[in-house]
Amino acid sequence: MSTSAQRQAANRRYRLRHKEECYERTRKWREAHREEYLAQRHLHYQLNKRRILTNNRFRKAKIKQEVFAHYGNKCACCGESHIEFLCIDHINGGGIQHRKYINTHGGTEFYAWLKRSNFPLGFRTLCHNCNFAITAFGYCPHSKAL
Repeated sequence: MSTSAQRQAANRRYRLRHKEECYERTRKWREAHREEYLAQRHLHYQLNKRRILTNNRFRKAKIKQEVFAHYGNKCACCGESHIEFLCIDHINGGGIQHRKYINTHGGTEFYAWLKRSNFPLGFRTLCHNCNFAITAFGYCPHSKAL
């Protein structure tokens, strides 16, 4: 093993043993050198844009698939199963207030919250048409029982 590889391995072991100390040191450096840090991040993004966007797309799709797999992969009202048409519905309403309370804007942020919260009760899968009809009219034309 070369000297450089040995040094890298030793640094890795040190960071693992002193994780909190390293995080704190890094946080302080970022605060003290904010402009330099932001310039480095911007440059990294420009150099790796395609890979970053691909990874983000994959990560978002994976979270969405996990959430719909848990709450059912089809609309609870009409049975639509194309994931592109599905969304998560608050069964008892109050979705806007709930998303404000947990400080998310919906979409992947909300799906990630559901996953972090171990898929709580009170949610179901609906297609966007059924969800809109319930919101706008108080019932869905497919089934007035909802």
